[in-house]
Amino acid sequence: MLADSEDVADYVVRVRRELHLQPELMWTETKTSAVVKRELRAMGVSFEEVSAPGVVATIGSGSSPVVALRADMDALPVQEATGLPFASTATGTYMGATVPVAHACGHDMHIAMLMGAAEVLAGMKDQISGTIVFVFQPAEEGAPPGELKGGAALMIEEGALANPKPDAIFGLHVVPGRPGTVFYRPEGFMAASDRVDISLKGKQTHGAWPWRGVDVIAVAAQVVDTVNTLTARTIDPTTTPTVFTIATVNAGVRYNIIPDSATLSGTLRTFDVAQRDALVARANSAIGHVAEAYGATAEFSVKQNAALVFNDVGLSAWLAPVLTEAAGQGNVNPATPPTTVAEDFSYFQQVIPGVFYHLGASPDGVDPSQSAPNHSPEFSPNEKVLPLGVKTHVLTALRFLERP
Repeated sequence: MLADSEDVADYVVRVRRELHLQPELMWTETKTSAVVKRELRAMGVSFEEVSAPGVVATIGSGSSPVVALRADMDALPVQEATGLPFASTATGTYMGATVPVAHACGHDMHIAMLMGAAEVLAGMKDQISGTIVFVFQPAEEGAPPGELKGGAALMIEEGALANPKPDAIFGLHVVPGRPGTVFYRPEGFMAASDRVDISLKGKQTHGAWPWRGVDVIAVAAQVVDTVNTLTARTIDPTTTPTVFTIATVNAGVRYNIIPDSATLSGTLRTFDVAQRDALVARANSAIGHVAEAYGATAEFSVKQNAALVFNDVGLSAWLAPVLTEAAGQGNVNPATPPTTVAEDFSYFQQVIPGVFYHLGASPDGVDPSQSAPNHSPEFSPNEKVLPLGVKTHVLTALRFLERP
């Protein structure tokens, strides 16, 4: 298959490195989109902008069956520290501040692999019975507070899956793991993700006279402890994984002034809707009681960033031999444990059946358990897995269209 050829390997490496040098934050992926459109034009593949800078391309007859393949395009506000000769030095604007930007999650790899699949499939379009849809999605990492929705949700609203409507959708993600391995699971694979924001109001006072005010620093400390205890002591860890993390605490301007306000934010990762709703209700009530005990007030809000990645059971079983055909015997695990990382591919799965899987991409000679994780400044996925990603995309699309 052409996906194995040196030409395709060289092509995807070239595209990946070009994208890696010009990473862009969510909803600003104009240069990235321009590369995608340039390459599609060169292939003779038709496309349209959907939720610009999003791009949707099609190959085939336009008739049924229809299968979709998806790649995400945005980067992160991270200072790259990989030492690569093509490491990013780009900057962008995030929440009003100028920040370094890097493809610290591997989305440049995903775009390159889907571009490679388009290159292969465009070369055999006369042999394709049915239609293949390529979804290049912006803003997978979600939008900053108060801005647009995340990319998958908005692309769906604006018709990315409407004409033609796919019968199924597939996607992948590079993660730490032995290079050349593929892993996923049916049903709940990646967690639902909520952003949590807490605002505390107290009364400012001198640091030497805490009794003359309402100490929001003390309240914030109790709130963090309350969240950790609620998760550890009210959720059965043998049922579904649950993580509730407070990641930011902001308060005060001077060492001897107790401020009148504090803000906290964090993330909640869950696999069960009822369990999640019950934990949110308990946290809201408990945090309110903590604040009240000190004479402070609290506002608690939760906003979903990504739904549960729920892999269709039938498609998951069908996909295993297809991925084995691509990766080789013994390199596919269709029963891997769930992960508390989130993905907005989940919103596509709420509209049509889909499967999302991971590609092991740790550097050569590095223990996967010790290799830098996604979102780390040192995250450096192995380019040797790029042809495998092309091959899994190509075979998934072709075998799906060949189904009775």
